Amino acid sequence: MQSRQGFFLQANEALFMYHPLMLFSSLCSLAVNKEVLRMQKEFSFTQPSYITLDLGEKYLPIHEDQACIVTNNPLTKAEVYAPEINFYLRHSTADKKHKSEAVKTLYEIRMTAFDLAQQTEMSITAGHRILIVSGLEQSLLGNKLDELGFEVLQVQASSIVTLDKQQNGLQVSVLEGETTFILEADQILWGNCPKEYTALPAVHDHEILGQQKTIERVLAGCRTISYNIQVKYNSSLCLYHDKRQEICGQCVDVCPTQTIVKRQQPLRLEIMHARCSGCGACVAACPTGAMDSSRIPRNAFRQIARLFTGYTAMIIPSSLDLEKLDCELDTGILPLVIDDSLLDEWHLLSLVQTSGMPAIYCPDERTDLTENIVRVINEIFLKRFQQRAVILCETPEDLRREMAQIKPLDAARFELDERSLTKRQAIAKRLQHLVEAEDLGAVDTAPYLHYGMLRLNQDACTLCLSCVDGCTPGALQIDKEQNTLDFIPALCTCCGYCLQTCPENDCLKIYRDQLVLHPEFFRRRVMARDEIFKCVECGRGFAPAKSVSRIAAIMAPKFADDSLRSKTLYCCPECKARVMLEGLKEIESF
Repeated sequence: MQSRQGFFLQANEALFMYHPLMLFSSLCSLAVNKEVLRMQKEFSFTQPSYITLDLGEKYLPIHEDQACIVTNNPLTKAEVYAPEINFYLRHSTADKKHKSEAVKTLYEIRMTAFDLAQQTEMSITAGHRILIVSGLEQSLLGNKLDELGFEVLQVQASSIVTLDKQQNGLQVSVLEGETTFILEADQILWGNCPKEYTALPAVHDHEILGQQKTIERVLAGCRTISYNIQVKYNSSLCLYHDKRQEICGQCVDVCPTQTIVKRQQPLRLEIMHARCSGCGACVAACPTGAMDSSRIPRNAFRQIARLFTGYTAMIIPSSLDLEKLDCELDTGILPLVIDDSLLDEWHLLSLVQTSGMPAIYCPDERTDLTENIVRVINEIFLKRFQQRAVILCETPEDLRREMAQIKPLDAARFELDERSLTKRQAIAKRLQHLVEAEDLGAVDTAPYLHYGMLRLNQDACTLCLSCVDGCTPGALQIDKEQNTLDFIPALCTCCGYCLQTCPENDCLKIYRDQLVLHPEFFRRRVMARDEIFKCVECGRGFAPAKSVSRIAAIMAPKFADDSLRSKTLYCCPECKARVMLEGLKEIESF
């Protein structure tokens, strides 16, 4: 029988996680599939009844028995259906020449997203976690299911507190003594089951059904689930991963499907990929870029942004029915259909600065996170250019009014090679370009975007560097040649982990949620400096003098009667070991 430990708060790792070999196989399969698809026709354009365009042979419609990659016809066999093409043709006031070029660009946008997508197709079998509720210590039924390869756990009926249906199974609260445990199962066998639970399809009364029919029901409840890995996670950038205390969990807070789960001891994030809807909210909420979309990763969005050069992007949520969107588009307006929940300050800055035009955003549903991001970006652009960068339009009237006032943002245009940069570093570079040499004051970034300043008490700092070791975004750095502790304010997420790791009292203080629009905010500055202490034995420098003095002040009284150990406080690690060993030899010879 399966041990109870295997069921605690795990949501069946076999169901939602994957083995590295499985992932490698899936990636290889995905790469092969894409190569096969590239050998077929890329684009198929079906002429709408209200306009005729000559796009060239590359866009000719395919036959019914053929397939392509991108099409504007929902009846055509294709990997990608692009409804925004027909939407643009129907509503744009541009002439045929401009429409032809714009349609080609829309095809290229979809093709870029398809080519650079990093989704991995997975399939797993669900239904194998069985919880038997019975008054018996052991059951023949449990043994039989165990032999059939099911994971079986048995609990007493009297210990069950609650039973709830979750998105991917059943969750049971069990009381043992004074402790409540949470168990998760795919199917439950409960003899004489209470009436309030009998309606659940995964709960079977084995007392009524009998052993044979119960096993048939359980087998029928097993199913294969296919899903795509929608989000990529880089734990090396995560502010939760392997920290001593919890300092961040914004991705968990915004996830609507409970896909991301916090694990304790050690602190780790676990992503239940089969639950993920791919909305991208975790991507926008993550301050460091540890989360990225697999459907439109950042490198794909960079390429897409370049295709909007000279156009004003009209951001339309993929959840919005374009058939119901009735609005006239001026020449130069080009739709961008995307999961708008993933758009953060990096995406919007990249789009505006690459295209050199403001972006129009038509949200289906405005969230606090999105409003926070748009507000901060617009406040920056209003201070610098007296013009908004992201224009919110919720009605056709809003759109007509705003289109008449759109002006280019040529001074904001900026091409940046971001291939070696993190999300935070790229945002800092883009903001630095906007600010240039100006002093534009500050912008309040709360509650979701976190920028700020760090103050350091140089008298208290010993340059032990524990703060540098714990700074995931790289805002705190060490200059080994100058022996200085440096700080780059624009990279700081105000997570506060440096305060938690610092061993000194009143050494560090954070001033949170202020993005200072001044050149110094983006530059590396010296926070503390010290001389290198030289070993009293070999003369080699090995540590900051303040750090050595601090440790000596604490330990010297304890070694007052031992001159040898007192001496080691001022030795490098190699000499320390040698001095102690020589001392032991002297004691032994004596």
